[in-house]
Amino acid sequence: MAWMVEQQRLLTAGVNGNDGCELWVSQGFESSTQFLLDINPNGDALPGQFLGITSVPTMYGERVFFDADDGVHGRQLWVSDATSSGTKRVVSNGDSLSLTSSAHLVPWGQGVVVNTANDALMWTDGINLNTVFSHPGFSAAQQQNLDTFSFGMVTFATEMLHSNSTHLWFSAKAQNDIEPYLITLDAEFQSWDLNPSGASQPNAPTIIEGGLVLVAESQNGRQLVRLGDDGSQNWLTTLQHQGTGNPTTHVAEYLGIHQLGSLLVFDALTSGVDPQVWSHNLSSGNTQILSTIIVAPGDWAGGILHQQRVWFDCVAPSVAHEICSSDGTVNGTRVETDLRAGMASSNILGFASYGEHLFFLASGQRDGIESGSSLWHIQNDGLPSLAYDPWPGVNNNSASGTYGELMLTEHHLIFISHDGVRGHEIHVWSHGERTGDWLIWL
Repeated sequence: MAWMVEQQRLLTAGVNGNDGCELWVSQGFESSTQFLLDINPNGDALPGQFLGITSVPTMYGERVFFDADDGVHGRQLWVSDATSSGTKRVVSNGDSLSLTSSAHLVPWGQGVVVNTANDALMWTDGINLNTVFSHPGFSAAQQQNLDTFSFGMVTFATEMLHSNSTHLWFSAKAQNDIEPYLITLDAEFQSWDLNPSGASQPNAPTIIEGGLVLVAESQNGRQLVRLGDDGSQNWLTTLQHQGTGNPTTHVAEYLGIHQLGSLLVFDALTSGVDPQVWSHNLSSGNTQILSTIIVAPGDWAGGILHQQRVWFDCVAPSVAHEICSSDGTVNGTRVETDLRAGMASSNILGFASYGEHLFFLASGQRDGIESGSSLWHIQNDGLPSLAYDPWPGVNNNSASGTYGELMLTEHHLIFISHDGVRGHEIHVWSHGERTGDWLIWL
């Protein structure tokens, strides 16, 4: 799903039982939900199967980009302005973008960047189509320099593709090594050789001041490394498996890397069979494990920054699968919930943060009655409360979050749930009931 802020429209893949999996549009209430376009009249278009559905501001206005199969051209990149006439394959001068399951997409430079089936790294705003090294904002001289820098590079973005408003970081293979690279909208180019004896295979990036922190392969296994916008590099950790003494092989695979001031909070497998929560202090250089009893951080729902803490699903003694949080210190790492008392798991499936409010999809109990998977809420450090149960009643389970994600807009929380009558459909809940930011439809 993707929420378009300018048009106040939701675009989503969906099935109506007649037309296969196609593209739908909604203003956020039931009577406004409409079939947008039958992209594949003879089958399933499966919009967003590989890339998801992403809303991006372009010079032509807000556009949504997604992959789809029209039954003729195979799986390619599509663009939509939330109208049927404005939903089309991205084609420029007869060229289009074919995609595979290894494709990734990020917003950058008033458009999107995607790696294609023919191993190119392309930029498009839905109308223009160029390689990233020929972005229309670059001069002819800048494009020539970038073509020289990128000569011989292949296997673009299979490991990493990341961006902010000005910088694009990507992985690529050159001389048989997969390493990280950076290009900016000022046509600056940087490259690194993090692992001289092999491929560094960078992933799990997070942007920090002056650069990027990611996980890469060193001579000591998978470690955190800081890359500066000026081309500098600094290895941050020297983790190893405590039981075997072998280099670490699993770092930031579920929780990822989250920054809290000078602290980086991440997951790493350093003992047993489950990852633990770790932190690294960028100022002191100290790396430490934050809990010996909390394991599997972010295994189901990942992590989210909220109120100067990282919140994540976890497994802990006496509570099973619940929510934990950390401020990056040992004393500040703790279990936050026990929604289903004792060793019954709460099956945390998604998070969304709005101001002092944390929303999440989970199974819990209220007054001793099972809620099934529903929408829950925590304000500041208070106790969790049930916000919305789409299928209330004893032994009813709406299975919220089984499909799709928990999406936050400026007014709503949007997710997929079962109400016991209509099957799995899109549900919209106004968080103004908790945050005071009410929306009145006219």
